[in-house]
Amino acid sequence: MRLVAYRLRFFCMTGWRWNWFDAVLVTMQVFEEITMIVARVSLTDSDTEGGGNLSFLRVLRILRLVRVVRLARVLRLVRQLRTLVTSIGASLQSLAWTVMLIVFIIYVVGIYFTQLVTNERIGATAAELDSQNMQMMARYFGTLERSCLSLFQSISGGVGWEFLLHPLMEDVSWFVAPLFTLYIAFSLLAMMNVVTGVFVESALQSTAEDKEDCFAHQLFDLITEHDEDHDGQLSEPVLELIVTKPETVQRLEALDINTTKARNLFKLIDIERTGVISITSFIQACLRLRGAARSIDVTTMMFEQKRFLKEWQAHAARMEELVVRLTPADPAGSGAGSLTVASAASAGALMRRGSSRGFPLNAQGRALHSLEHFVGRS
Repeated sequence: MRLVAYRLRFFCMTGWRWNWFDAVLVTMQVFEEITMIVARVSLTDSDTEGGGNLSFLRVLRILRLVRVVRLARVLRLVRQLRTLVTSIGASLQSLAWTVMLIVFIIYVVGIYFTQLVTNERIGATAAELDSQNMQMMARYFGTLERSCLSLFQSISGGVGWEFLLHPLMEDVSWFVAPLFTLYIAFSLLAMMNVVTGVFVESALQSTAEDKEDCFAHQLFDLITEHDEDHDGQLSEPVLELIVTKPETVQRLEALDINTTKARNLFKLIDIERTGVISITSFIQACLRLRGAARSIDVTTMMFEQKRFLKEWQAHAARMEELVVRLTPADPAGSGAGSLTVASAASAGALMRRGSSRGFPLNAQGRALHSLEHFVGRS
């Protein structure tokens, strides 16, 4: 029904990824139903002839497992579930490096304990090899693979580490106890806590990004509901309509945007005073106003201020040059009032040059008009 309603726009409109996903699932389900009908007809004909092969039908039934993928559609409906899945996905890269770190530490420690047990078994007698402690050491530290597995179980709760340490202390050396305890302490108190912190940070970052996306979508939907042109522009009358309706005001306040802030932000973005700004720029500005100022925002403002100060100093230098050129060269006063029209034209050229470098044309025009008026009076 949605495909008939939206036609080809269904595949490129907002949420097109989920639309493509739904289209693929529906296509697979239709193909499955058609194939099942054909298989039943073929099976009926085969039974009538006295035989039949159910293997093809069994293979088709496996295709029904694809329907489980439809549960992924629930992710976009339940925000909490989507946040969990997104956090896990964002933590996969950290998980890979974490696994590499754990494997490296366990491998190095496993080599050491395997070598200790191997040397002890080589120098043991037949009676000592049959002892319970020696059999336990051979079971848990007899090979490198067993040692690595035992070390991992000792930090993950699979086997108590005191159970693994007891035969090593009795038959090998008491010096093994501090080394094994150091491994357990480092793994549990240092490495695992750092790993937990990395995962928590990834989850918090993913949650913050999800909140920003949700905020942007809600604000975009609120604006587009009142935008009859659907041209991606927000005009001042539309904004006034949004901030004056009680129901939309409540939705804005739910997004932590009051009416005064919305009006001031619109005027701040509308530098050219055209009364129209893009919806995207308005949403981005609202996102920047959420929370405390970021370091990038403060740095940007600092360098913009430096650039403005540098341009203002250059503008002041040009104005000083203009005044010097219009000042009479005779200090005695001869020709003191003879400011020529050529000087005014030169001043106009300088002013236009300043305007071409980014200074306001209205201020330039007012200064030029004052100079020409002064020349006319002289």
